[in-house]
Amino acid sequence: MIVALRGSLTRWDEERSVLWVETGGVTYEVAMPPFAGEWVAGHHAGDEVRVFTYQHASDRQPVPMLFGFPRLAEREFFRKFIEVPDIGPAKAVRALTRPVSEVARWIEAEDTRGLRQLPGIGDRLASTIVARLKGKLVQEIGRAHV
Repeated sequence: MIVALRGSLTRWDEERSVLWVETGGVTYEVAMPPFAGEWVAGHHAGDEVRVFTYQHASDRQPVPMLFGFPRLAEREFFRKFIEVPDIGPAKAVRALTRPVSEVARWIEAEDTRGLRQLPGIGDRLASTIVARLKGKLVQEIGRAHV
């Protein structure tokens, strides 16, 4: 599994929230959550970046995909988030329009109203997220900004 990439930023597609990172002569396409756009905007083509990644392939989606995050705590949150039923990696990465620390605080506070602000998260799924993850996100609340 590819867990991190360090290399040159070669392209950022803001509309699709996709980053290209070239490392060792290979360019990787990495789907980034919308909240990471601000982090990416702080870099320019050719800058060295480090992205923590989660690699995913399934029977339904056999082409491996890389999902990337500026910080390790964000990647670890993502790994927990996709364990919730009805949240796969593609849905999770699109839903993360707010910083991970904020989403984690909503979960710990059982704030389903806050969670429903995320794209693709309705009443039922927000309640399921809280039921599955409450009490499991203490590290992500404080370390997602580091």
